[in-house]
Amino acid sequence: MVSSTRWSIVLAAQNGDTDALEDLCAKYRPVVVSYLRRCGVGEDAEDLAQESLLALVETLAKAHASAGRFRSLVYAVARHKHLDFRKHEGAKKRGGERSRSAIPLEELAVHGEGDDLFDREWLAALVKRCLTRLRDEHPTLYAALAATVLADRSQAEAARVEGVTAATIRKRVWRGRHQVGAYLRELVEAYGLSRDDIQGELRYLTSLLGPLGAGDGAAPPGGGADDGDA
Repeated sequence: MVSSTRWSIVLAAQNGDTDALEDLCAKYRPVVVSYLRRCGVGEDAEDLAQESLLALVETLAKAHASAGRFRSLVYAVARHKHLDFRKHEGAKKRGGERSRSAIPLEELAVHGEGDDLFDREWLAALVKRCLTRLRDEHPTLYAALAATVLADRSQAEAARVEGVTAATIRKRVWRGRHQVGAYLRELVEAYGLSRDDIQGELRYLTSLLGPLGAGDGAAPPGGGADDGDA
């Protein structure tokens, strides 16, 4: 179910709190826009994403917090809006007018992991926020990830380029990955799951991370303190 933190923001937005609505849009609008563009919506993606988030607020006000996982709820609303858009675009071509249709509450009962395309867009948005935070808070660790995982370059080559030892790069990459994992956990806990579902959500999203989420053991390689950002 939606967590009390995220639910309180949804309720505030539903009650006309513009700051709460802006918070929801800032966090989740880019995901919906990217998803809709990949679905071929084109130049209408921005407007349709805004409609989706407004519909999410309206629908959750009726469905309440028992409706399901927040990620799945956002997907259900975006999918409905996409299909509705396609339906009415076809009607417009036949000379009709486009109208908004209400979202059936039963459509929010999304089970499983939803749509792979949407989930990857969701993860990409989360990772972007995690990497931005890593860059700001731990620039040396970010630089190590940027020089290896993000650049698809070997750690040995990155060590030569950075002018440090391979062991130093390995430690920084390990620490960087684990810090990204910690940031990801914070975001997952914030956007609305029950405690029982948090681990499952993290496992699922981590499985989509690829090399960035690959584990290197329970401790930094070589042990000891890094001579860079820790």
